[in-house]
Amino acid sequence: LGAGQQQELYHLLVCLFDYSSAMMGTKSGSGQGQHEGELLHETLLLLGHYCLLRKENQGIMCYGEGQPLLTKITSLPLYYFMDDRGRVILFPTILATCFQSKQNLELLRNEMNLSLLRDFLTTHLSQKDEASCPSFCSRFPKELWQQALEFFVD
Repeated sequence: LGAGQQQELYHLLVCLFDYSSAMMGTKSGSGQGQHEGELLHETLLLLGHYCLLRKENQGIMCYGEGQPLLTKITSLPLYYFMDDRGRVILFPTILATCFQSKQNLELLRNEMNLSLLRDFLTTHLSQKDEASCPSFCSRFPKELWQQALEFFVD
């Protein structure tokens, strides 16, 4: 994407994160907020695919005024950090957006404990077959897991 289009994508992503996060937080009862949750998950998938191994695209994470995208995704509800299903959605995106980007890594260090990412990677490295982690394997290449583990040190 060109600079103008990247700026448009940034604003679209901010709107999607803000909308889905706000709507999920205001709805209660079973089934309510489900569509917003799915929208948030798909937005996280899009962001991860957009940034994976693309330094020029990873810059979007620190772009803009106010709260950068990286801060927004690391401020998601605890579900995304404590529950296995939430981590499988969020952590590959964080890995894709920050891997090999020193600028994003520095911001990430201020936003979350990197041991959570390292534990996530270590757990998946110990699993022998890709069938046990199809979602993660399809979003962050298995051949990069060891390098990522070394990159995300404190």
